[in-house]
Amino acid sequence: MDPAIDIMPDFEGKAVTFYLTNVSPDCASTLDSPRFELHAGRLFAVGYSVSSNANDWTAGAYVCVAWDQVSYYIVFDSAEDFAVRVGMLPRGRGILGLFGFG
Repeated sequence: MDPAIDIMPDFEGKAVTFYLTNVSPDCASTLDSPRFELHAGRLFAVGYSVSSNANDWTAGAYVCVAWDQVSYYIVFDSAEDFAVRVGMLPRGRGILGLFGFG
């Protein structure tokens, strides 16, 4: 593994919202358990998109965020914690409830 990746934050089990330089805050991306990968010599945070609303067409999509374009990020305890905080899930209800299983 690349030494630069070895010192990166460990987001395993977390949901992370990334805000990018020179992009509207409305275009933030939230990923579930993002990890770091090199793509064409450039470092990216990669993972699956977590929905922020019922009409989010990117939900579940594989997303790559260029680490050198991140101006700041917010770490949530889990995808469920993120869903509760954005009002998609009542507090205390499992994440599977979003899909009619919980």
